[in-house]
Amino acid sequence: MFRALVVEDSVTYRQALINLLSYQFPFMVLREAGDGKEALEKINSFLPDLVFMDIELPGENGLELTRKLKSTYPEIIIIILTNFDLSESRNAASRYGASHFISKGSPSTVNEILVLVKSILSDMGFAECDFVGLSNGQNIIGEGKMTVKELQKKARALGIKLAGRRKTELIKAIQIAEGNFDCFGSARGSCDQITCLFRKECLH
Repeated sequence: MFRALVVEDSVTYRQALINLLSYQFPFMVLREAGDGKEALEKINSFLPDLVFMDIELPGENGLELTRKLKSTYPEIIIIILTNFDLSESRNAASRYGASHFISKGSPSTVNEILVLVKSILSDMGFAECDFVGLSNGQNIIGEGKMTVKELQKKARALGIKLAGRRKTELIKAIQIAEGNFDCFGSARGSCDQITCLFRKECLH
């Protein structure tokens, strides 16, 4: 089991990130917090392996919260996510114990997050076959909501062998068959519906 906590005051951005992670890594247990106080409560009870931390939070900012968390839970991996990609912020994040720093406004934010999380999971012994390939936003949402029987029907129509495949494996096989991914689960689509929410102009 792998636990992750998303600490972000923007409900839109927070939900977009949770959706992205839950579809790509279905075994991941996810929780969320909208401010520093709630984050501390969730961390103490949930004990996450990974925390996505926004810098600008109501009350205590994410950098100070990172410093507190690392002093109590040094093993927690913290990824700073922020609109303010400044050298001072990067230096402070590193100084306070954050493991990684990603800019929200970059066009490559989604890919950076996925590559980084895959790397972290691989280092912790999770197999690549546990990851679901990421398609365009519409296919992610549509196939994620389909029942196993519906997925099996779609798979048969595409000529996919069903023997012993779990739901996540069926989704990945369908996405590969439809040409949205290569055999390593790398996205060929643009992820427009989800990626939009990771750009500055889409944040509220």
